[in-house]
Formats: sequence, C-alpha cells, structure tokens
Amino acid sequence: MANPNLLSATSMYGKSTQAAGATDNPTILTCASNKFIKVTGLFLKNTGSANYWATLSMIKSGGSAIEIFSSDITYREDFAGSTPEDTQQIFIYDIFKDSTLYMEEGDVLKLDVENTDIVYTLCYEEYDDA
Repeated sequence: MANPNLLSATSMYGKSTQAAGATDNPTILTCASNKFIKVTGLFLKNTGSANYWATLSMIKSGGSAIEIFSSDITYREDFAGSTPEDTQQIFIYDIFKDSTLYMEEGDVLKLDVENTDIVYTLCYEEYDDA
C-alpha cells in the first residue's frame, strides 16, 4: 500500500493516542506496511507556567524530513488566582484544523518539544488493505 488506492482498503479504524511530549524528538506514529494513515487532528496544550516551543516533522520512507509545524505553545494566565495553578486555562492548538496529513507505509511522525509540560493528543484513521 505504498501508493494506496483507498478503494481497495478493506478496513478503516479511528484511533487516538495521548502522552506528554518528550525532548529527544521521539516518534509518535509510524505507518506500518500495508497501511495508510490519515492524520485528522493533533492537539497540543501547555500545562506549564511558561511558553515552550514544539516542532512536528514527518520522515518519509525514503528518508527525507518535512517540517510540518514549529511554534511556541502559549501558556495563558487568564484565570490565575481564580483556579489552582494546575487547572489554569491553557490554549489548545489544533494543528490540522483546516488540513489533513496523509502517511504512506514507512512514514514516521515525530514531535520534539522544549519541555515535557507540552502534552499532545493525536487523532488519526488507519486504513488497511490486508
């Protein structure tokens, strides 16, 4: 399914995963063989008390890297004093709000963050032709 024909897919699964970001540019999703992945959402939130950057990139199966997103993830103190520090309002960034990312077999998605106070939720559809 390296160059997939979606009409030949035999199943589609909606999936999501959530974790704290890591500062060593870890892989957050790999497209297995005979699969095709449509990333529908990546939500980033900053649970810390400062602004931290995050960079999302995809490594194509041929080895070329593509930077998809790189920005500061803002911490907001709008409700400081009215709520405990660990529940203060935070911005949630939806990276794929107006777009979609397609991954072919062998493609790898990596998320590098400045601080582990950045947490993510990744939503995607996995298509299978086996």
